[in-house]
Amino acid sequence: MFKKLLSSVALIALAASLVACTNNSSSSTSSSSSGSSVQAKLSDTALESNINESIENAYPSNRFPHRVTAVVWEGKTLLIGQALSQELADNIYKVVTQVYGVDQILNQIEVNTRFNPTISSNITDSAITAQVKSRLALTKGIPSTKIKVITQNGVVFLLSKATSEQTETAARVAAIVSGVSAVKIVTLN
Repeated sequence: MFKKLLSSVALIALAASLVACTNNSSSSTSSSSSGSSVQAKLSDTALESNINESIENAYPSNRFPHRVTAVVWEGKTLLIGQALSQELADNIYKVVTQVYGVDQILNQIEVNTRFNPTISSNITDSAITAQVKSRLALTKGIPSTKIKVITQNGVVFLLSKATSEQTETAARVAAIVSGVSAVKIVTLN
């Protein structure tokens, strides 16, 4: 707990120093917009960490069977994963609504009464995500910087700020990757 608190403080200090550097620099329009994007990324990262820590503190996954993860992108929170019961899924959602800084929540928690988290599924999901990302980067016409890829239990989530045509193409590319059981699109426009 102390290590998590220390790392959160360090992250906030880093964010503050980056903001100070950005504000103190002789700013042109491009440097100020890139500075604000760095600040937004750090804010998203800090918020994501706070949300996931709050979920784990309230409902430790070793006592309450779930594999729920929060992903924050440009201030929007996506909850993905599985919970053993609807009550647990609802309670996790309530915890997230109480985290400071959470605004919009896209709830994709699925209830699975036969849920059984394993380490091997985490490894498989990471491999699927890496494969999808690399295929998207190699596919002409898909702006991979506008599509974030997250995989959980073989389900690929595409968080997209790209056009609907680009996103649909990305979904078709992701769907043919070995191990993908489904592709879900979450548009952030």
